[in-house]
Order: sequence, then C-alpha cells, then structure tokens
Amino acid sequence: MNPFRVITLGTLTAAVLTLGCGGDDPVKECLDCGSTQVHQLAQRDDVILTVEDAYNKRRIDWLDSALDPNFAFYMSAGYVGNGYPELWDRGMAIEMNSRLFDKNYAPLPCESIYMDFRTEEGVTWSEFNPPIAPSETWFRTTVYYDYKFKIAPNYTYIPLSGARAEFTVRDAGPSGTNAHHWQLVEMHDLGDTILKAPTASTESTTLGTIQMLYVASDCTECACDPAFCPTAQSGNLSQKEYVLRDIEAAYNERRSDWYDALLNPNFTFFLSANDVGSGLPAQWDRATEVLVHSRLLDRNYAPLPADSIYLDIQTEPLNFTWIAFTPASAPNETWYATTIYYAFRIEIAPNTYIPLSGSKAQFTVRDTGPYNDDAHHWQLVEMRDLGGASLAASTGLTEASSWGQVKALYR
Repeated sequence: MNPFRVITLGTLTAAVLTLGCGGDDPVKECLDCGSTQVHQLAQRDDVILTVEDAYNKRRIDWLDSALDPNFAFYMSAGYVGNGYPELWDRGMAIEMNSRLFDKNYAPLPCESIYMDFRTEEGVTWSEFNPPIAPSETWFRTTVYYDYKFKIAPNYTYIPLSGARAEFTVRDAGPSGTNAHHWQLVEMHDLGDTILKAPTASTESTTLGTIQMLYVASDCTECACDPAFCPTAQSGNLSQKEYVLRDIEAAYNERRSDWYDALLNPNFTFFLSANDVGSGLPAQWDRATEVLVHSRLLDRNYAPLPADSIYLDIQTEPLNFTWIAFTPASAPNETWYATTIYYAFRIEIAPNTYIPLSGSKAQFTVRDTGPYNDDAHHWQLVEMRDLGGASLAASTGLTEASSWGQVKALYR
C-alpha cells in the first residue's frame, strides 16, 4: 500500500502525482495524496492504512486513534540488548512519533517522511486466543515495509532489506454505525539482518531505530523506566522471566485475568513454614489461588477491599539463577526453580501490610511447549512463600506479614 493507491487511471495518475506529490520524486512526502480523512477502523486492514497514512500525513492524532490502550511496540530482535529496549508502551510510542512528525522539532527535525506497508498483494490474517484475554479472538499479519526518512542536517534513512512488521489487532466492539472498531494492540518490528549498501549520507535501519532517535528518556531499560517494561498485556510467556514479570504486573495493574493466564493447570501454592500451624493450611490448589486473586485484586470486593496494591519481585538487575530439575510427578520434563526477594505494600483498611524483613519466594515454572509462533510457553506450576527471617519494624496500623498471610485473607 502506498499513498497513491486510490488513483487508478494511468493518465490521471501522472497528472495527480505531478501536482500533488512533488512531480518525479515518488518518495517525496505526500501531503495531498491517498486518504484525506481518518479511517473508520471498521475493518482489520484499516489499522494498517491508518498507521501508514499517519506517517505520510504527519498526523499523530490518526496514529493515536489506531492504538489500543494497551499497545506495545517491539523492537527488532537483533537490536535488543545492544543499547535498545525490547519494547515500549503506548505513551512512549505517541511521545516519540509526535517528535518525529513535527517538522520543527529541535534538535532533530525530520524534513520528509515516506511510509509504505506493502499490502497490495493482499493481507492474510491469522486468528488466535491470547492467554491474557482468552474470551477474545485477536488477529495478526506480517507485511513488508518500505520507507524514506530525511532527517536534518543531511541523513536519509531507508529500511534493511526484507524488513517486515507484524500487526496484531483486536476488536474493541461497536463504534457509531460500525459493528467493529479494530485497534492495534501489538506491533513487532521484524527487521532483517541484511543491510542495503549505504551511501555517504544514507543509512539502512529499522522502523524501531528511527523512533528511538526521538526518545527523550535518560533511561531505556525496564529497571528505571516502566515505559520500557514488558507487560502482561501481551500474554507472551515465551521466556521463563516473563512469568515473574506477569505476576508483578497482574498485582500492580489489578488484573486477575492476567494472573489466571500464567498459572499452570496443576498449580500449587505453598505457605511459609511459619504460617503453617497458625490456623493456615500448608498449601492450596489453582482454583483457590484464582479465587483469592479475583477478590484481592478487585478494589470493590466486599467485605475486604484492598485500597491500593504495590508488588515488587526483585529481579533487577537479573542476578537470579534458574535451577533445572526433573520432578517426580513429571519424569519426562525439566522444570526450573528460582528464589527471589519480594516487597509489597498492600493497604486493606484499616491496616497497611508490608513484608517481613528478607522475605523471599520460590517460583517453579514448566514449559508447556510451542504456543502460537513461540517455541516455548512457560507457566507457574508451584510457588513457595519462604517468608522472612525477622519482623520488619511495625508502626501504628502498619503490619509486617508474609505474602501467604495476605492472600489467606481472601480465601
């Protein structure tokens, strides 16, 4: 798809291109060609059209309209870990592209933009049920892209050879007179490893790296900027660490469905040794764990609403180790366990609960095998609350507790 796609008659095409799009330069920024209004997003393809037109017309409001509230942009894998983040959230995407679209942005004005998501030969969407929203059906497709960004003082950026982008969309429901309103929930920049031959001022790169030219954050790592943190929204459990990420996100975003999605069917929660024998059981199963979190994470749960929740599974700076073992219950599998300190602050009127000093938990995960396009799909099969060694200082209505004790309030 390109900004000239609506002109179909040969002689009329030449005339309109000459008058409206800069004559014989086919990649000159096009301000008068193609769509002249915001797409209705009534069809899945409209999402790709809207993103393309937003770039070619420098319309950040059009891009804004296409992005789902939980949108995430994923960098090309070859760049992750080389000074680039894995992803960024919706707010950061709008912030970076607002600067890119602004011709007068200092110190790096983009003089011209040409974007083409190549859908002329048709788009094939594949459907799937995301773990994070099992009642919904999402759709994804992969298309090649081309672009040309002229950025002052004298740089021109073109894509890597074979660069592609994967679009994942969801239907947000009826809108106006339309039965559907599609939005972009994920965009993966697939890039490539083959560089086009550069010239003196022309550089081959990816769409993600272009956007990163306009990031204003001093830190692009998850540890110090939540905008670059993987979130549970994607339902992507392709790495063991993502299970820990999603537990933390489920608490902080109060999403019991996110928590439900990461639990293995045979999940078991084990309370700390100090808790057992004080009126609490030694363990409970998945059904109880799901019930506990449906109540704990519901701010309107009666009779015991949690006014605020903060959880930190202290994985930074990734200095924990997974230990592989073969469980007796599944001798043909390899499970992995790790032990990590945790911190929380949960306000349940009239008390505020904080952890015991030195509190830790052991997380055990198993791989359920390929899932969608991912080779692995990790889930939490056991969690052991190890508690802490000593009481933290308690004052007033602040009570030092274990994670298990807080959960047990909602059994």
